[in-house]
Amino acid sequence: MELIVTNHQVEAVKSEFRVYVEQTTKLCHEANDIIVSDAHSCDHAITLGGIAKAITKDIETRRKKAIADATTFIADVNAFCKTITDPLKEAEASTKKKAGDFQIAAEREKRRLEEIAKKEAAELQEKLRRETEEANKKAAEAAMLQAEDETRQRLSKEAEEKAQRDKDEETRRKLIAFENETSEEELAAEETRLAEAAAADKAKADTEAEAAINDARETARIKAESAKLEAPVILTPIISQKQPVRTKSGTTSYQVTTYKFEIINANIIPLEYLIPDEKKIKSAIDAGLRYIPGVNIYEHIETRFRNSR
Repeated sequence: MELIVTNHQVEAVKSEFRVYVEQTTKLCHEANDIIVSDAHSCDHAITLGGIAKAITKDIETRRKKAIADATTFIADVNAFCKTITDPLKEAEASTKKKAGDFQIAAEREKRRLEEIAKKEAAELQEKLRRETEEANKKAAEAAMLQAEDETRQRLSKEAEEKAQRDKDEETRRKLIAFENETSEEELAAEETRLAEAAAADKAKADTEAEAAINDARETARIKAESAKLEAPVILTPIISQKQPVRTKSGTTSYQVTTYKFEIINANIIPLEYLIPDEKKIKSAIDAGLRYIPGVNIYEHIETRFRNSR
């Protein structure tokens, strides 16, 4: 069916409605200007409202009649095209689902491989960290042992040199005592004094030696700490991103990630995500309920017009 609408036909339809223009303009001015202050003016306002409603109904009836052929034409064309487009939409949906299932599976496999690579990289990083930490620990221990050995050797050499000096000093004192014909009592007292002094010197030397060894170890530890090795950083391998699929026909398929939801337990949803069921509230009020917590139920009076014709 072919429908051709000319400007002449449109103007002819408009002319049928122009008879209402003057009447409508006059009625609207009168309705806007009227002041209802008594029963007479109230009756007049009701009369004007009824006339406005009647004119509106007449216009709506003539409008539907005027566009009846066009409405039928549009409905027929839409119905015919729907017989063609519905199967096409089903075909699009089917192929989209199949391609989507494949692409989703590919994306899941990509994420699985990424998780494996991430885990392996983390394990290797931890292994290198432990190995580096152990190597640094051994290097620090070796440096402290070396410093301790060198300090002990130095202190031993110094002790031997001091012992030789003390021995020479003792020989010199004995010669002086012999020349001065020192008595045995005096010699014994001097030997006691020298023995006590030697014991005190030894205790002091031992304390100083321990402190020197500790200082040497600490210095070696600090030096090893500043020169410690750092574990190499293992980067997680990047799995290549899936590029949009473009066919020879020019169609491109790509994925868009969005987030959807499903309600699994409405009882624990926070109040800010809930809305009142206004339809259920209205049904309860229509049934006679007059109190609902959180709801203001009030009486509303609406004026309606009904024409006798």
